[in-house]
Amino acid sequence: MLITTYKAKMRQKENASGIACEETELNQAFEEIIDKEKLAEEKGSEAKKKEKEEKAAAEEHRQSAMERLGQTNKRKGEGETNGFQAKKSRRSFSDVVEYLREKHEHEIDQRKEELELRKLEQQASVELQKQHHDMMRLFMQQQQQQTQVLLSLLAQKK
Repeated sequence: MLITTYKAKMRQKENASGIACEETELNQAFEEIIDKEKLAEEKGSEAKKKEKEEKAAAEEHRQSAMERLGQTNKRKGEGETNGFQAKKSRRSFSDVVEYLREKHEHEIDQRKEELELRKLEQQASVELQKQHHDMMRLFMQQQQQQTQVLLSLLAQKK
Protein backbone atom coordinates (compact mmCIF):
# COMPACT_ATOMS: atom_id res chain seq x y z
CA MET A 1 0.00 0.00 0.00
CA LEU A 2 2.83 2.37 0.79
CA ILE A 3 4.49 1.47 -2.46
CA THR A 4 1.40 2.20 -4.52
CA THR A 5 0.97 5.60 -2.89
CA TYR A 6 4.69 6.31 -3.44
CA LYS A 7 4.39 5.39 -7.12
CA ALA A 8 1.36 7.63 -7.53
CA LYS A 9 3.15 10.60 -5.86
CA MET A 10 6.23 10.12 -8.01
CA ARG A 11 4.14 10.08 -11.21
CA GLN A 12 2.37 13.23 -10.14
CA LYS A 13 5.63 15.01 -9.37
CA GLU A 14 7.22 13.96 -12.66
CA ASN A 15 4.15 14.96 -14.65
CA ALA A 16 3.84 18.27 -12.85
CA SER A 17 7.46 19.37 -13.08
CA GLY A 18 8.67 17.38 -16.11
CA ILE A 19 12.02 16.76 -14.43
CA ALA A 20 13.23 14.09 -12.04
CA CYS A 21 12.49 14.70 -8.38
CA GLU A 22 15.20 14.82 -5.78
CA GLU A 23 16.09 11.53 -4.21
CA THR A 24 15.94 11.09 -0.45
CA GLU A 25 16.90 7.99 1.49
CA LEU A 26 13.25 7.08 1.83
CA ASN A 27 12.72 7.49 -1.92
CA GLN A 28 15.80 5.35 -2.62
CA ALA A 29 14.53 2.65 -0.24
CA PHE A 30 11.15 2.68 -2.02
CA GLU A 31 12.93 2.42 -5.40
CA GLU A 32 14.95 -0.55 -4.17
CA ILE A 33 11.80 -2.23 -2.89
CA ILE A 34 10.06 -1.61 -6.22
CA ASP A 35 13.05 -3.02 -8.14
CA LYS A 36 13.19 -6.09 -5.91
CA GLU A 37 9.44 -6.55 -6.29
CA LYS A 38 9.73 -6.41 -10.10
CA LEU A 39 12.61 -8.90 -10.00
CA ALA A 40 10.61 -11.24 -7.74
CA GLU A 41 7.61 -11.01 -10.08
CA GLU A 42 9.80 -11.83 -13.08
CA LYS A 43 11.33 -14.80 -11.29
CA GLY A 44 7.88 -15.92 -10.17
CA SER A 45 6.49 -15.71 -13.69
CA GLU A 46 9.51 -17.61 -15.02
CA ALA A 47 9.06 -20.26 -12.33
CA LYS A 48 5.33 -20.53 -13.13
CA LYS A 49 6.11 -20.82 -16.82
CA LYS A 50 8.72 -23.52 -16.15
CA GLU A 51 6.34 -25.35 -13.81
CA LYS A 52 3.60 -25.19 -16.44
CA GLU A 53 5.94 -26.64 -19.08
CA GLU A 54 7.01 -29.43 -16.71
CA LYS A 55 3.38 -30.26 -15.96
CA ALA A 56 2.60 -30.39 -19.67
CA ALA A 57 5.59 -32.66 -20.30
CA ALA A 58 4.61 -34.94 -17.41
CA GLU A 59 1.03 -35.11 -18.65
CA GLU A 60 2.27 -35.97 -22.15
CA HIS A 61 4.48 -38.70 -20.71
CA ARG A 62 1.60 -40.13 -18.64
CA GLN A 63 -0.69 -40.02 -21.65
CA SER A 64 1.79 -41.80 -23.90
CA ALA A 65 2.39 -44.45 -21.25
CA MET A 66 -1.31 -45.17 -20.96
CA GLU A 67 -2.15 -45.46 -24.63
CA ARG A 68 -1.26 -47.96 -27.30
CA LEU A 69 1.26 -47.26 -30.01
CA GLY A 70 -1.40 -46.74 -32.66
CA GLN A 71 -3.20 -44.19 -30.54
CA THR A 72 0.07 -42.34 -29.90
CA ASN A 73 0.88 -42.17 -33.61
CA LYS A 74 -2.66 -41.04 -34.37
CA ARG A 75 -2.57 -38.33 -31.68
CA LYS A 76 0.84 -37.07 -32.83
CA GLY A 77 -0.25 -37.24 -36.46
CA GLU A 78 -3.35 -35.11 -35.80
CA GLY A 79 -1.23 -32.19 -34.65
CA GLU A 80 1.13 -32.39 -37.60
CA THR A 81 -1.36 -32.78 -40.43
CA ASN A 82 -3.00 -29.36 -39.95
CA GLY A 83 -6.46 -30.53 -40.91
CA PHE A 84 -5.47 -33.12 -43.49
CA GLN A 85 -6.43 -36.65 -42.64
CA ALA A 86 -3.45 -38.96 -42.30
CA LYS A 87 -3.33 -42.01 -44.54
CA LYS A 88 -4.38 -45.13 -42.71
CA SER A 89 -2.10 -48.07 -43.14
CA ARG A 90 -3.73 -51.45 -43.46
CA ARG A 91 -2.29 -54.84 -43.87
CA SER A 92 -2.70 -55.94 -47.39
CA PHE A 93 -4.44 -59.13 -48.38
CA SER A 94 -1.18 -60.46 -49.81
CA ASP A 95 0.49 -60.23 -46.37
CA VAL A 96 -2.18 -62.47 -44.89
CA VAL A 97 -1.95 -64.91 -47.78
CA GLU A 98 1.84 -64.98 -47.49
CA TYR A 99 1.63 -65.71 -43.76
CA LEU A 100 -0.87 -68.54 -44.32
CA ARG A 101 1.27 -69.98 -47.13
CA GLU A 102 4.37 -70.01 -44.90
CA LYS A 103 2.40 -71.59 -42.07
CA HIS A 104 1.08 -74.29 -44.41
CA GLU A 105 4.56 -75.02 -45.78
CA HIS A 106 5.91 -75.31 -42.25
CA GLU A 107 3.16 -77.80 -41.34
CA ILE A 108 3.87 -79.84 -44.47
CA ASP A 109 7.58 -79.99 -43.60
CA GLN A 110 6.74 -81.21 -40.09
CA ARG A 111 4.44 -83.91 -41.49
CA LYS A 112 7.15 -85.07 -43.90
CA GLU A 113 9.62 -85.37 -41.02
CA GLU A 114 7.11 -87.35 -38.98
CA LEU A 115 6.46 -89.71 -41.90
CA GLU A 116 10.18 -90.25 -42.41
CA LEU A 117 10.60 -91.08 -38.72
CA ARG A 118 7.71 -93.55 -38.85
CA LYS A 119 9.17 -95.13 -41.97
CA LEU A 120 12.56 -95.52 -40.30
CA GLU A 121 10.90 -97.04 -37.22
CA GLN A 122 8.98 -99.51 -39.40
CA GLN A 123 12.13 -100.46 -41.27
CA ALA A 124 13.93 -101.05 -37.99
CA SER A 125 11.01 -103.15 -36.74
CA VAL A 126 10.95 -105.22 -39.98
CA GLU A 127 14.71 -105.75 -39.71
CA LEU A 128 14.35 -106.98 -36.14
CA GLN A 129 11.57 -109.37 -37.17
CA LYS A 130 13.74 -110.70 -40.02
CA GLN A 131 16.63 -111.30 -37.67
CA HIS A 132 14.34 -113.06 -35.20
CA HIS A 133 12.84 -115.17 -38.00
CA ASP A 134 16.32 -116.11 -39.30
CA MET A 135 17.46 -117.07 -35.82
CA MET A 136 14.35 -119.24 -35.32
CA ARG A 137 14.88 -120.95 -38.69
CA LEU A 138 18.54 -121.58 -37.83
CA PHE A 139 17.52 -122.96 -34.46
CA MET A 140 14.95 -125.25 -36.14
CA GLN A 141 17.57 -126.48 -38.62
CA GLN A 142 19.94 -127.27 -35.77
CA GLN A 143 17.16 -129.12 -33.97
CA GLN A 144 16.37 -131.13 -37.10
CA GLN A 145 20.03 -131.99 -37.61
CA GLN A 146 20.40 -133.09 -34.01
CA THR A 147 17.23 -135.18 -34.31
CA GLN A 148 18.51 -136.80 -37.48
CA VAL A 149 21.87 -137.52 -35.88
CA LEU A 150 20.13 -139.10 -32.89
CA LEU A 151 17.86 -141.17 -35.14
CA SER A 152 20.77 -142.35 -37.22
CA LEU A 153 22.68 -143.32 -34.05
CA LEU A 154 19.65 -145.22 -32.79
CA ALA A 155 19.25 -146.95 -36.15
CA GLN A 156 22.90 -148.06 -36.11
CA LYS A 157 22.61 -149.60 -32.62
CA LYS A 158 19.70 -151.78 -33.54
